[in-house]
Amino acid sequence: ALELAVSARDIARETSSNSVQAVEVACQAAYTDLRLRRVVELGTTITGEATVEEASSDRVRVSVALAAVLLRDQVLADRLIPEIKDESRKSAIVAMAAEMNGNPSADLWTSAFQLARDAQERAQALPGLARMGITDSSQLEELSRHLPNEAILIKAVAESANGNPQASIQQLRLIQNGDINTVGSLAHAYIQSGDIPAAVDVLREGARTLNNPHLRIDAARLLQENGEAAAAVAELEHLLVDSAGNVTIRRACLGILAEWSALSGDWSTAQVRYRETLALDPKDDKARWALILSLLNRGMAFK
Repeated sequence: ALELAVSARDIARETSSNSVQAVEVACQAAYTDLRLRRVVELGTTITGEATVEEASSDRVRVSVALAAVLLRDQVLADRLIPEIKDESRKSAIVAMAAEMNGNPSADLWTSAFQLARDAQERAQALPGLARMGITDSSQLEELSRHLPNEAILIKAVAESANGNPQASIQQLRLIQNGDINTVGSLAHAYIQSGDIPAAVDVLREGARTLNNPHLRIDAARLLQENGEAAAAVAELEHLLVDSAGNVTIRRACLGILAEWSALSGDWSTAQVRYRETLALDPKDDKARWALILSLLNRGMAFK
């Protein structure tokens, strides 16, 4: 969907047609694929690819603001959020930004819920309250009539937030054909209960069923954080093989492997990984500087 939308944008520009809708679709597709930096590239001017008209679209602003919040790009988020005209979307993004900054607010999430126009938007606001352990039985009952899986998910998230991971796991296991939020919540509940292998398995299975290789990266990070360095590296090495045609995933894997090698003092391997990263994206200045530092440290290690 992303590539088609970008092609449609380019054709519209070449024929002097309106390219705004194509960029709106492209930003949404990139956001859905968790390609957050690509969202920013597509939807901003000067350092990005957007025209002024494209970047002025409210739908584009919403996508870019969400990406900025998740990337912790405070400057970009602070610039875009006040410009969003859709008050419902703006309210939810403000609440999310506060939570990402370590200041979750029941008042902000309640405001987002009150401004929601339909069940789908209410289902996006209620998890914010649930992550604080707050639920309202009447709200969940109403939501369950329209979106039963989302209602179960919100109950489960609240159970986890209130220190009941086993109850959360039991509820999440009831959801059929769950989405990425279900997978992430179930993995979190297993982590909370101390069952790291089960959490890793959930992420791997989610990657397979949802066709979302980013979840395998999450599995690798979880293994690394819990002292399973060799298994974490193996997970990413296998993902590199399985994602031969996915440049985004390969860049992410190589960058993480390079970083882990550098942190362990294996400068030779770090150098190789950073070179592979730059081969995929010669404009990656972060990887370029990291390569220089790895070369310098490798030289110092030889001395």
